[in-house]
Amino acid sequence: MIKNLKSKYLWTKLIFKATKDPLSALSVLLFRLGLKDKCKCAFKYLGNIELDKNDIEREYFDYLILACSQKLSKVGINNLKAFLNQRNNKIIEINGIRFLNSVVYSIYETFVEEQYRVRKAKDDETVIDIGGNIGDTALYFASKGYKVYAFEPIPEVYKLALKNINLNKNLADRIKFINKAVSSSEGEIKISYDGLEMSGGASAYTNGEKKIRVKSTTIEKIIDEYNVKPYLLKMDCEGCEYEIIKNSDLSMFKEIIFEYHRYENFENPKILIDKLRNQGFKVKSHKKLAEIHFLGPIVEVGIVHMVKNSQ
Repeated sequence: MIKNLKSKYLWTKLIFKATKDPLSALSVLLFRLGLKDKCKCAFKYLGNIELDKNDIEREYFDYLILACSQKLSKVGINNLKAFLNQRNNKIIEINGIRFLNSVVYSIYETFVEEQYRVRKAKDDETVIDIGGNIGDTALYFASKGYKVYAFEPIPEVYKLALKNINLNKNLADRIKFINKAVSSSEGEIKISYDGLEMSGGASAYTNGEKKIRVKSTTIEKIIDEYNVKPYLLKMDCEGCEYEIIKNSDLSMFKEIIFEYHRYENFENPKILIDKLRNQGFKVKSHKKLAEIHFLGPIVEVGIVHMVKNSQ
């Protein structure tokens, strides 16, 4: 009951931040509570938007509220409009990159919130992408000119990523997508996985009903096996960022962007920042993500972008 009340409170607060006026907020709230079948209201950045129950079921409503309740760049606003305008299409195209209309939160995070925003690549710089999910970040980095080695451990998610990459023939040759987890040691690990739509929550550090065994490699092995000259390390791996950062020398990278997940039994993410500072990095940005994510076993989620002191 407490979590349910907290959830309602958080959604109410976000709805009032996302809408242009109190009447719109009230109408959206009634719609979200199931007291209205449809809703046409004024949102920040977008003006009037018409919504129906399908938008709640497919989670477009959630991401509309999250987006309009925070500060977005001009690029993010344009991508939000494209994201919503195509929500009934089989294929979504944003910034010239095409995706199957599935697992939409990944598209939202990468192209609307711009969680992994980077400059264009110079001299064919390379990204190691840990937590490749549906291929959204790999395609984003490739569109910026980077060579990408992406790792996704869940076979079902990996197969969807390959489909998305194949929709973008102009970028596919810049991406090597590998069906493995990355940790601090080689071998196998067990990951909790609750289905494709919840793939972003697949983790070796939670106790889901379904667990699958996957192969695991290390950053050192990746660099050696693929002869990678590392530039950027991106991590979104639902807890493995602790294991990797605490047990690895990452000083060969120039930039590191990681999403941290502070579960109830996890240490403060400050230890990860301090470890990387000791390896010659400084914080470029640190953003805590929308508090609606804090329900359940995760008490804090954030994105940290660190760069070498010389940059």
